[in-house]
Amino acid sequence: MNKDEILMKSRQEYQREDEREIYITTQGFMYGAVGMAIIFFILVFLKLFLKEQRIDDILAMYAAFLFAHYVYKYRMDKVHKNIYPMLCWGICAILNLIVFIWKG
Repeated sequence: MNKDEILMKSRQEYQREDEREIYITTQGFMYGAVGMAIIFFILVFLKLFLKEQRIDDILAMYAAFLFAHYVYKYRMDKVHKNIYPMLCWGICAILNLIVFIWKG
């Protein structure tokens, strides 16, 4: 093997590790988002139906999470279909935060 072949083989091995790390990180965030959604719905149920409390605070947090998700998707993909949900979740987060601060 000459120098160029060794260098090319080394780059291919590192590229596979990078793709694997990206895949693992992406899957980790997906599982984290699912876990957060499950806890969110449990908290909504507990606060709304059992304790009769307002849920503006956790709605603002969840909407902010989804807003940040669509901002990142739009910045990376530049696909315009991500603008509408990004704006909707951003407005939802801001409104819920305002209601939470205003109503306490």
